[in-house]
Amino acid sequence: TFKVCPRDAYYNFRDDDDEFYLASEDLSANLTLQDDLGCNGVGAAIITPTLTYDHDINCFIGEYIPLIAGSYNLEILFQTDVDPTTQQVAGSPFTVTVEPNDAYGPYSVVEGIATPTQTIEAGSCLNFSILARDAFQNKVNNSGRGEYSVYTYQVDYLYNSVEFEGNFSVH
Repeated sequence: TFKVCPRDAYYNFRDDDDEFYLASEDLSANLTLQDDLGCNGVGAAIITPTLTYDHDINCFIGEYIPLIAGSYNLEILFQTDVDPTTQQVAGSPFTVTVEPNDAYGPYSVVEGIATPTQTIEAGSCLNFSILARDAFQNKVNNSGRGEYSVYTYQVDYLYNSVEFEGNFSVH
């Protein structure tokens, strides 16, 4: 979220008695992805934040939910009643950095294992890597966060893609 508080030409807060006038200020915002920083997430690259006027603080509250991790430009625009063209508010555009979320197993990928059922000799080492992704498919490995656990187990017999353990017989 972010807050936009209207000010006059002298940078005084516009908290005059006419709240309807303040609430009717023509503000808009755009959040545009500039660089996904190699995270390769899935989602909209341009987001239009919602702007809601808060009468208690005489400011607009902006909200948005970016799904792609990366670097964004947040433009906040103002339009006067007389001039139909829009102008940036002071300081706009702003830079917003969105980090990947925590790793999400269903979208993470194991690389370096040729098939789901790979056979190696006892005493051999099998090397692989985990490409961790969050729920929006952003690469998490770049952020340096996360701890991953790998579990292995022995399958005594594989028949028609069904795993069997222990003593059994197939007819």
